[in-house]
Formats: sequence, structure tokens, C-alpha cells
Amino acid sequence: MSLRRKIFYAFTLAVVAALLVLPATGWLARLQLLPFTLRAATVLPYAADDDSRAHYETQVAQTVAASGNDFTLRYAHAMNTGFEEKDAKESLSRLDALQQEYPRNPVVLAAILNTMTHYAIKMNRPEEDLLSHSDRRGEYSSAKQEQSDPAQLAKFVALAETGEDLEPDNAYFTVMAAWGYFASKQDEKATAAWIRAGAKSKWNDHSNAQIGAKWALQRALNGGNETGAIARMGSMAGAHFSHYAGMRSSARMATVMALRAEQRGDKESGFVIRQASRRIGQNLQANSKSSIGNMVGGAIAILSLSRYGGEESVSNPYKDRTRRNAG
Repeated sequence: MSLRRKIFYAFTLAVVAALLVLPATGWLARLQLLPFTLRAATVLPYAADDDSRAHYETQVAQTVAASGNDFTLRYAHAMNTGFEEKDAKESLSRLDALQQEYPRNPVVLAAILNTMTHYAIKMNRPEEDLLSHSDRRGEYSSAKQEQSDPAQLAKFVALAETGEDLEPDNAYFTVMAAWGYFASKQDEKATAAWIRAGAKSKWNDHSNAQIGAKWALQRALNGGNETGAIARMGSMAGAHFSHYAGMRSSARMATVMALRAEQRGDKESGFVIRQASRRIGQNLQANSKSSIGNMVGGAIAILSLSRYGGEESVSNPYKDRTRRNAG
């Protein structure tokens, strides 16, 4: 080891030691080291081995029981699973049990909808290809992909409509209803829901409730004490945002509906649909609590301009040149 490296390591240790000892910073530095000693509170069940996960499940069950079956802790437990289909089904089973007790809780409804978008609700509409340039249509066609179970689609739409009834100013639930209708090929109902969503002023997919609940569960597993920033960041990494992926497909289908109206000569109806897409995108950009939501909002707003007026897509020469050079 070189002398320079030794000096660097010694300096780093000295700085860490000073931060731990000084009264102004010691409490914070020690707090960040807690995750290395708190196994139960910091284990990530979606990344743990079977033994660790079994131990975690036992401790969570004991903690939830000791809390008197606290709603927040049960909700966190339901959402603290992995990203595989089997994990999503496990979450959905727990959330369905919660919904039986809290049938009109928007947080639970949103969590069920988000979880269902992970595996159960698929768009798979080949019409989305109409927004691509003519020489590239069929390249990403989803026509042969698996379709959703009609019973799951009906459940999805019913939950979304219940959420809209509970939060009439929140565009999230209405967008989810449009997604369900588009997936089930009920395009008139889907378009009506999409236009309705464009008139709403708020956006709340209740993802923040999921993160806050996970932090509450971590503290409960640690006897009510804070677990530190590292553990908090670990739980945030497991947040579920699967609903954003399909929202762009819904926006594409809405644009297809506008395109078809314009090609029939009904440009006013096409404009109304495109205006709804722009407003939904702006709503997301302004009110989503996550950077992912902000970016998806921008994408939806841009999609509202695709094949405007029913004209054929125009190839972007700069994008094509980049693709050729990359190839």
C-alpha cells in the first residue's frame, strides 16, 4: 500500500471519529450507523434469503399484534414485498384483506390498483403502433401478447371508480379507470374517463403513504426508535411505481382515439381528447410527489401532439441520424 493511500485512509478514519465524538455531529453520525446493528428493522424482505425473510415475517407478525393490528403497520407489511409476480400476488392478498375491513379507504384502493398493474392488468393494444412512423409500425407490436383476465379488469375498473367517487378532484383514480376500459377494449368509456380526468385539478396516487408506512414499520420493529437514513433509503428503493408504465400506454390509446376522430373529420372531438392528455400530463408534472411521475407527466403531454390533426407521423432527421451513427 502506498504512503499516499495510507494517509488517505488515516485521514478518513480521523474525520469519522471526529464526527462521532463531537457533540454537534455525534448524535447524527451514530444514528446513521444503527442499520448495521438492527437486523429486524433494516432487512429488506424482497432481497433477503428465505431464512431472513421468515425471521422478518415472524417479527412483523408479533409487532403488528402488539400494536393492536394497527392499520399503518399492516399496510406497510402488505407493500413490503418484492417485484416478482408471486410477490405482487402476496401483496394483493394482504391488501384485499385490508380492503375488506376498510372498503372505502383511498390509500388501500390505490395500493391495490398499483399492485394489479404490476402483473394482472395489461394493455396490449396493437393500435398504439399507429403513432409510430409508418416505416416502423409493427416493430414493437403487442398484438400477440397475453391479454388480461376479464374478471381482473372488471375488479380494476370497479376499484378505480370507487376511488374517483371518494376523491372526485383526484385525476389518478379516473386515469386508472380509463386504463381498465382501454385494456378491456371499451374505448368510448375509456375516452370519457380520460376526458374527465383532464378536468381534475389534483394528482395523488398515494405512493407517499406507502413510503411513510414502511418507515413507521421500521421504527416499530426497532422498539419505536429511529433506524437511520440508510434503512430509510433501503425501504424507499422497494417502493412500487408499476402504474406509471401503463399510463403512457393509456395516453397513447387516448391519442389514437383523437387521431381517429380527426380522420373522420371530427377535429373538435380530437382536440378535446388531446387537451385532456395535455392537462393530465401537466397535472402530473405539477403535483406528483415523485420524479418518475414528473417525467411520465412530461411524456403524456408530448404524446398529446402525436399525429396532430390526423396527419401521418413525420420522421425526426436528428433522431434517425443518431440511430444510424449508433448502428
